[in-house]
Amino acid sequence: MLGSFSEVPPRIARPAGRLTLFNEGGGRTPIFWCFNHYAEPVLLAARLGADQPLYAMHSFQGILVEGDEKRRHGPALARLYAEEIRAITGSAPILIGGNCQSAPIIEIAARTIAAGRARPPLLTMLESEPARTYDGPLLMLFGDRSERYNPFLRRGDPVARWRSRHPEFAWGIVRGAHGTYFREPGVGDLAGFLRRAVDAMERMDRLGNGVLRLDDLDPDPA
Repeated sequence: MLGSFSEVPPRIARPAGRLTLFNEGGGRTPIFWCFNHYAEPVLLAARLGADQPLYAMHSFQGILVEGDEKRRHGPALARLYAEEIRAITGSAPILIGGNCQSAPIIEIAARTIAAGRARPPLLTMLESEPARTYDGPLLMLFGDRSERYNPFLRRGDPVARWRSRHPEFAWGIVRGAHGTYFREPGVGDLAGFLRRAVDAMERMDRLGNGVLRLDDLDPDPA
């Protein structure tokens, strides 16, 4: 395990190579998520429910301080995570995501995995956007009070920009300001989006048509 995940109580999670597995007994397609603090997967796993396995990865938060160092070492860390995810999933559908400074790491991991698969992973980014075109399905989430990261709170039309860059994307809004999305009400919104994304992936897998529809991933704060 990387970083502070050693603080997670063993009764709720276990090491899985370089990852940490929560909700091990769940039967749904697992979620792979890169976090910045050990408390984040603990809170998200509880909100997702015991039927939803969650593999947690750790960013460089609390390990490296300088942004240049994080950018320099990020690709190597992403490749390590991609190797672990490939070993776990085989050819099964993959939902991979990350929040804030974890998102660039997981973007590289998703691209690395996609290079050897017929179906790219569903890439989910919270408070971030891909650095360049992502050819697979993409879900972007932003806080309704996140003035720095939510493009809908700034001038311009982000949807037009996304349409020019990404072939298949969806977006959604979670309640809260930056840094609060693993507390209520934001964590409930985030868990709802992720569960619906897994539902969509599993429907695609049952139909066998390889088409992942993101149309039904609208916010549902209830």
